[in-house]
Amino acid sequence: MQMNINMIPLVESKIFVYNFDYDEWPGNHHYAGSYVRPFNGNLYNIRDCYRDVFPEDKFEDIINDEEKSKTVKLDRIYKIKYSMNIMP
Repeated sequence: MQMNINMIPLVESKIFVYNFDYDEWPGNHHYAGSYVRPFNGNLYNIRDCYRDVFPEDKFEDIINDEEKSKTVKLDRIYKIKYSMNIMP
């Protein structure tokens, strides 16, 4: 930084940012916000840790159940992109 070298492309590269898409994690949701959450577990065990990372009820998976669709008004559905910054 003192030498005026731009480090942003390196930090945002595929070297340090791991994008993932697991079947166990919801791919669509009605909530459009962006969140940054800590995860101190093993990268290889994150597949089964959705409820540990997102424990709130608003992040519950969208279910095509008649009772759920009556209680939750779904105006728009958004695609979710999951990524993990693995910089030490």
